[in-house]
Amino acid sequence: MSDLDNLRDNMRRQEPSELARVAVTRDIDGHKLSLEVSPCSWLYPGYGLQVQITLHGGGGHAYIHNKELHFEKATMADLERMFDQVKLVPCKKCGKPAFDPATVDTNRAGECEECFMDRLNAELKKAQEKEDRRMRRLDATHRAQGYTHRIDAWIHGGGDDRQVSFYSKGKLTTKEVKALIRKQGSMKDDDFTIVTL
Repeated sequence: MSDLDNLRDNMRRQEPSELARVAVTRDIDGHKLSLEVSPCSWLYPGYGLQVQITLHGGGGHAYIHNKELHFEKATMADLERMFDQVKLVPCKKCGKPAFDPATVDTNRAGECEECFMDRLNAELKKAQEKEDRRMRRLDATHRAQGYTHRIDAWIHGGGDDRQVSFYSKGKLTTKEVKALIRKQGSMKDDDFTIVTL
């Protein structure tokens, strides 16, 4: 049974308490926030209590995880205490409200959601451009050696997925590509594209 099947089975068997369906809403510094219990709190025994806090109006999400407080023993008062920890700060770039990273689990480092995403998208674009240049150089090298096609495939081996590229002299059939992917240990053999050089 795969991890996903185990998770689905666990979800069907779990009957979470009413606490799982509670949503608490507050106004902090003039901004609407809400708190909900994260499903991992009741799906994974011993995980502890984790809540997701949402800053409405496009402000994103943050988390608080109390590993010592088990979901089964948590009360509404515990949720309120967790919510009391949440603080907002002005975004260090634009001044909009952002989660204070000293009070919640977040990777935003004091940036609002918009500034964080702008920075992340710029980094992604730069990395993609670098990868595109690298692939063009590889393609040119292989084309000069007589290769005519590149197969880009994702290997789904039951853990972390990884992308690989194969070069061929002549176009491979779908059956040949699938065999190549399975040989790499992939449990799924249809996640690929064929590029003509």
